[in-house]
Amino acid sequence: MGLKDKLLQENQDQRSARDHREAEQRAQDSIPKLRDAIQGLCTLVAHEFLLEYERERLAIIHPLTTKLESGALKSIFFPYLAISMRGTEITLKPIGPVFGSPCRVDLTNGEQTFAVLWDGGGNEARNWTIVPIAGDILVRDQAKVLSKEGFEEALEKLLGL
Repeated sequence: MGLKDKLLQENQDQRSARDHREAEQRAQDSIPKLRDAIQGLCTLVAHEFLLEYERERLAIIHPLTTKLESGALKSIFFPYLAISMRGTEITLKPIGPVFGSPCRVDLTNGEQTFAVLWDGGGNEARNWTIVPIAGDILVRDQAKVLSKEGFEEALEKLLGL
């Protein structure tokens, strides 16, 4: 290997190491924002969408934490909700970043699932979209901006009503 080849290889190695460091830094910078968004969603669901149900003892809401399966997020705890209604356990649990969305949170009873997708913006309901899942595929043409009515509609389906 000539001098030119050695210098080119060294330059390429340095560039690759720098790109890797920058990518890790971007991922670390986005984690607090991601966690805040998921916490905001859990708070919205528990306090805005389901508070009346809990007051009337129609639902029990348990705030919990979990670790994600995604590489850079494996060691970080994220909030999620376990919701008990009519003898059915429903979870609102983060999945992590997915293709086309900075964050996916699944609302599921173990048999049927709705994906709640974050647009990467703020922590309000309008920044989340609820999408039914059929056969492990998002049915994007049925996607709706998250609202109390849309959430209750999804709960009805999960409860078999």
